[in-house]
Amino acid sequence: MLCLVKCQKPYISYSETGNAVCGQLCLRLPAAERDACGELPGALVIERNVLEWRFDPASDDRLAIADYDLEVIVVCQEGYTSSLAAASLQDLGIHRTTDVIGGYTAWRELL
Repeated sequence: MLCLVKCQKPYISYSETGNAVCGQLCLRLPAAERDACGELPGALVIERNVLEWRFDPASDDRLAIADYDLEVIVVCQEGYTSSLAAASLQDLGIHRTTDVIGGYTAWRELL
C-alpha cells in the first residue's frame, strides 16, 4: 500500500519546501515521535488518528483553517506515516497536500 501511495503522488525534499517548513502549514505527526525526537519549527502538531475529521472542510469538527485549497506539507519521523496521511488528505479533496522525503530525520540531518 505504501509503495502504491508513493508512486501515485508527488512528494518533496526539504530543500524544495522553501518557506513552508518555516511558516506555511506544515503538519508534524505523530506527537509521540515529536516528544522523543524534537520539534519542527512552525509546524502544527496533530495526531494521525484525528487528521481526516479535523482537516475535512465538510466536517462539523474541522479546524478553522480546513479548506480544499489549503497547501499542506505532512511530516513524520521517516516519511512513511506522512505519505499515507497526505494521500488521505488528497482523497478528501485537499489536493495541494504532500509529504517530505525522509521526514523529520532528513530535516535533522540538514542542521
